[in-house]
Amino acid sequence: MNVVTRRIKRLLPKDLLGRSLVTIIAPMIILQAVVAFVFMERYWESVTKKLSRTAVQELAVIADLYDENVTDNTTLKETEIYNTTRQIQNITAKLGYSITFNKGEMLPSVSEIPIIPLLHLSLSRELREIVRRPFWLNTTNQENDVDIRIFLADGTVMGVRMPRSRVYATNSHIFIIWMVVTSCILICIAVIFQRNQLKPIQRLAHAADALGKGQNIEDIKLGGATEIRRATLAFIIMKNRIDRHIQQRTNMLAGVSHDLRTPLTRFKLELAMLENKVDVSALRRDAEEMEKMLEAYLAFAQDGQEEQTRWLDLTALLNDVVITTQRKKETSITIDAEASMMISGRQNALTRCFTNIVSNGCDYGSIVAITAVKQNDRLTITLDDDGPGIPIDQRENVFRPFHKLDEARNQDRLGVGLGLTIARDIIRLHGGDIKLDTSPLGGLRVQINLSG
Repeated sequence: MNVVTRRIKRLLPKDLLGRSLVTIIAPMIILQAVVAFVFMERYWESVTKKLSRTAVQELAVIADLYDENVTDNTTLKETEIYNTTRQIQNITAKLGYSITFNKGEMLPSVSEIPIIPLLHLSLSRELREIVRRPFWLNTTNQENDVDIRIFLADGTVMGVRMPRSRVYATNSHIFIIWMVVTSCILICIAVIFQRNQLKPIQRLAHAADALGKGQNIEDIKLGGATEIRRATLAFIIMKNRIDRHIQQRTNMLAGVSHDLRTPLTRFKLELAMLENKVDVSALRRDAEEMEKMLEAYLAFAQDGQEEQTRWLDLTALLNDVVITTQRKKETSITIDAEASMMISGRQNALTRCFTNIVSNGCDYGSIVAITAVKQNDRLTITLDDDGPGIPIDQRENVFRPFHKLDEARNQDRLGVGLGLTIARDIIRLHGGDIKLDTSPLGGLRVQINLSG
């Protein structure tokens, strides 16, 4: 049962439009199929039975007329028999079918396989009940006619060829055509209506995706059903709350960092005035570390919120990061990427992200290898180094703000523990994710997935 259910689910549409149309069209098709089957079966059976009975009654009258005027009258001459049969033929011609009388002929012994079983069965039943003479019936060979042969009392075979429309309801296709045409019109109306109903949902989905990537969202137009309007309005309220929260966080950190710059500047000025009196090298290092902390705090607070997204060449961006980093570091950096990989994102934010990761690899390793591949609409960037790596149980903790791994990393290096935090925020801002693993080079592997 579970296997059948899974197969049915795989066959069903995945999008909301397809599923909503299935809920509309499937019952319509099933209902029309049942109605058509019941109606057409009753219609065909009833009309065909009446038409067949009428036609067979006419044949029974003609057979009886022939027997009364020819078979029962043994004194008739050939010319009189001929004249009688001609009169019968003229009468039947006005009824719409032709009759022949073949004396001494035998009925065919082989029965034809009927194409329309209902017609064959109906005619056979009526011939047995009304005519009550040996007969042979063929509803197959002739495209538009029915061939009936009746064995009369004097050994004559009466051959009858009548139009199939006389004994069969042939205009039922009109009902089917009307049913199909009206169904197509209703389906078209349903498709148009459902598309209009789904547009507000699609706008809401695009807006939610853009919000998740940190993009600026214009006012969303309310539309659709009442429930969709309520969901859109709730999303707008949520977006405004998030914007206010981010703005408050940015203003708070920026204000704190700005306020700390003033005493730090005075502190550095006082150190400069004491240069010839005491050893201030340790204090100068502390001041430099405090200044780097403030810069990191500002970068973490800003987080690229004000930058607009645009189409970027990721390969060119990585090459620029490698060239810039190699000017400051002595680490060997290799890059293997496709010629051009386009991505929609913030250039400065992505540059800061990859610079942080590449710089970390250069700080703690002597070799950094970068590979970038594109599969369908997904971009995968892998950065490997041969440094000490990060323990498995600490790989999630390094993404926390201000978290340092003193045991795993060199303690003499400056840092505030925001590099990977900023990097992951930027990657997630672009709809991707970042993971840490063990590198084949022996150090740390940073794997970044982005949508192209």
